[in-house]
Parts: sequence; C-alpha cells; structure tokens
Amino acid sequence: MKPGLRETLLLTALAAAYFVVLNWAASCRCLGTVSDSLADLQDKTLDLVSRLEYRRAGPAPQRFPPVRLVQIDEAAMREHSPGTYVFHRGSLARLLSELDRQKPRAVFIDLDLSHPTNEPENGPRLSPGDQELLAVLQQPRDYPLLLTTVGTPSSTRLLGGPLGALPWICLVSPLAIRDDDLRVRRIPRAVDPRDPYPASEALARIARGEPCPRAREDLPPNLLASAYGGIGSRMVFRELELWRGLLPVGAGAVLGGKTPGLFEDSLVVVGRVDPASLDSYPTPVGLLPGVVIHANELLTLLTYGRNVQVVSPLVGVPLAFGLTLLVLLLTPLLSRLLLSWGARLLTWLRRAQPEAAPAKLDFLERPLMWGSLFLVSAWMLHRSGLFLDYIFPIIGLELARVTRERKVSRLFARIFRWALRA
Repeated sequence: MKPGLRETLLLTALAAAYFVVLNWAASCRCLGTVSDSLADLQDKTLDLVSRLEYRRAGPAPQRFPPVRLVQIDEAAMREHSPGTYVFHRGSLARLLSELDRQKPRAVFIDLDLSHPTNEPENGPRLSPGDQELLAVLQQPRDYPLLLTTVGTPSSTRLLGGPLGALPWICLVSPLAIRDDDLRVRRIPRAVDPRDPYPASEALARIARGEPCPRAREDLPPNLLASAYGGIGSRMVFRELELWRGLLPVGAGAVLGGKTPGLFEDSLVVVGRVDPASLDSYPTPVGLLPGVVIHANELLTLLTYGRNVQVVSPLVGVPLAFGLTLLVLLLTPLLSRLLLSWGARLLTWLRRAQPEAAPAKLDFLERPLMWGSLFLVSAWMLHRSGLFLDYIFPIIGLELARVTRERKVSRLFARIFRWALRA
C-alpha cells in the first residue's frame, strides 16, 4: 500500500472514531454541559438543512386524507370581525356551519373558546355571536370536532360551560415544545394518559382511521405531570404551498361560499395568521403563526411519521467514513486540475509555474467536505426524514489531523476554547 493512501486511511479511520465518540456524547446526555452543547450543535446543523427544505416541494406523501388550512387573515378580520380582538364568534359559527355541510373527516379549531367574548364586561352573559356559536357546537355531527384546552377535560369550560362531555367534541392540547433557545422544533408526544393529546397527534390518528384519542379521566391526577416533559420528535418545516396534500384557504373565501366541495373527507385546521393575534413563535425558519406550526407538525407526521431524527451511527459512521475518504482522495486531484486551468486563464499564474506546486494541495478539502455532507444530509432528510449529521465528521477530521500530527497540547487547547464558547 502506498504511504499516502495508508496515511489517508488512518486519518479517515481516526476521524470516524471521533465521530462515534461525539455522537455517543451528544445522545447519551450523560456528560452534563458537554452533552447538552453537542446536542445543541447537532440541532443547529439540522436547522441549516431545515432552511433548505423549507423552500423545496415535499416528497410524494403516504396515503392520507387531504389537509385544508383555513387561515383567518387580516382581510377576514376586517370583513367579518371588524373592531374586535378575537375573531367574531358569529362569523366562526357560520364558518363551522359551512364546513359541516361539506362533511369533512375532522375539524380542528385552533382558537381559545374557553370564555365568552364579552367577559368580564358582561359577566356570565353570552353575546349574540357567542349564542350562535354555542348552538352550532351543540349540534350533533358525524365527525370529531377538535377544540383546544390547556387543562384537564373535566375542568375545561367552553364559552363558560361544560361542552367537553359531548361525544363529537374532542379536547386537544395546542401547546408546543420550545427548546432552550425558545425555538419550536419538535412535535409534542402524549406522555401521560391523563393529559389531552397534542392536536397534531390526534389529527394524525384520525387520518389513519382511528377515533379521536381522549384523556383518561378514570385515572388519579398526576400533580407532577408537565406539558409533555419536552418529549417530541423533530418536525420538517416547509412553505404551506410546497406540502403535497395541503391546501391553504382564506377564511373569507369559505364565508363567501367560494369553496363548494373543497373540504369533503378532509382534515381541516382553522386558525388565525394575522399579526394582531399575537400567536406567532420563533422556529428555525423564522417566526410562524401557531396554526401554521400545527400544520407543519401534522404534515410531518403524515409524510414521515416520527422518523425525523439523526440517522443511526451504524449507518451514519460508514457513510461519513466513505465520504470523508472520497474527499481526501479527490481533493489533490481537483486542486491540481483547478490550478492548471487557472494557469491557462491568468497570465500571472503562468509565470508561477503550477507544475512546481507542492504535492499536498488541500485548499479544496473543507469546501468539498462540507458541500458533499450537506447535500447528502439534505437529500436524506427530504426523502426519508433521516438526518445525517454533517458537523461531527468535520470536527472528527480536524481532531484526527491534530492527533496524527501529535500536537496534543494544541488539541486540548482547541477543546478547552470550544467548551468555553459553548
């Protein structure tokens, strides 16, 4: 074996070993701040791929009912709810009646209906719009109507009354998981049978033909339960028009009778997207309204399931090893080729005699490594929801190079500086 090839293989193998150690340290969460910092670094690299995926059309989805997002935007607020902070309850009643006529699979209303509109000014009295909406909510229907709650089903009051006992009303949680940087990245998972199910998980189950899941009221209360305990899987963010199977519709078009037959056998999500609702949250792709986040959660579950996660080291390490080795072998060839082309185009490079260039031409190594790993990561995320971590192989290669050069003091100095920055 040639010395150059042997050195390349040793360097790549050492980089792969570092990659395994870094992956383990990030996933085990047993090294305190070091594990948290590595996991946070992994999240940030996935955020970069998410921003690319946000602008790409989604892959061919699994079989599921079409999803319709009814957006209550500024135009709908001006026309159908002038001069009010909450969306006019009478307009909401008429919108729900229009959806009822088209026989959807399920309807999720991402609005707070816990109190009548005019409380506390009018005390317990209902406004005419509240009374109209209450009458529509009490009408029997053949599909589940998902309404939000942040408490237990038995303690939930809708429009000031106990509507949660109606069999066609399914109470779900609208809560989202925020990471330490307050960004929403994860789809909540139900962890306690006493709590209402997350809205996206309930809708995904209905899409699979299951009944709307309900909290277990017959269990003793769990006073230590928190909102999902931070448990959840990563979601894929995408512009609404780029999700296959999702169609955004303005609430004004529905109230104007311009959408006949559009919602038949569909999963319908209704919510506000106007800035005055103050219902927007930071995400890796920017500030998004809460109902748009729910839509991305739902489409992620329907398209990828809960498989949006870092690929197993059993697959990731050989793949990263192979790409690293390929880049190390191809870099000198490409570098020489580019220098040769440059020498023909630029006169000052002709005088420099590129034939005398040193044998180790690695100025393309890092761009090639980053580019190849990033593109492979983006392709895997797009097709299957699996994420190939592309930052740990780069760090592993740098650590391997420092180790092979026997600059151990420099290695520990780099680790110490990185830990201080983290």
